[in-house]
Amino acid sequence: MRRFFGLLGLLALCAIPVRAQITPRYEIGAGFDFTYAGPQALSSTTATPHLNMYGWNANGVYNLRRIVGVAFDVSGVYNTQVSPNQNIGNATTQNYPFFIGPRLYPLGHRKLTVFGQIMFGGGYQRLSAPLLNPFPAAILTSVGYAWQGGGGVDYTFRDHWAIRLIEVDYLNTHFNGSGQGSERATIGVVYRFGVAGVRRKKH
Repeated sequence: MRRFFGLLGLLALCAIPVRAQITPRYEIGAGFDFTYAGPQALSSTTATPHLNMYGWNANGVYNLRRIVGVAFDVSGVYNTQVSPNQNIGNATTQNYPFFIGPRLYPLGHRKLTVFGQIMFGGGYQRLSAPLLNPFPAAILTSVGYAWQGGGGVDYTFRDHWAIRLIEVDYLNTHFNGSGQGSERATIGVVYRFGVAGVRRKKH
């Protein structure tokens, strides 16, 4: 995380001389999500390990001003632990967090657009445990509140299009009555349209 925020600072300095662009009113995006999920307690004696989880992400922003907007974010990430025993099924974990909150663009929208955010919401989790004598197969579901904070960098390559080079967040979820701290990274594409505020002339 420290290295990432150092990279954000460096990119922000690089973006200062770049000519500002028109602030879009709306932004929608989609991409790939990787989450390094923290352990969680299933009971007083058992807990899940850290998991590498992969999946999809969808997001959007309504920009109120040049440097501030309201963002939403929803993801689905998955992990399957394959059993070496053919008589035992695989254990699967599915997480679906969703958030809304403020996003800040300290330098506005530029060729390299740097942003930071803090978002609040919730999540749904589904755990599928295989048959393991003497315990039967089971499916556990949980809904809890969640929040995340972090930032990212977009690269604008067309008037309406940008590539999300990286977004990194610290993710905190609460499933099965306990909290989990996770690290999350996403990449993808962003489509922008509309104009927020007065259209500025290019120089």
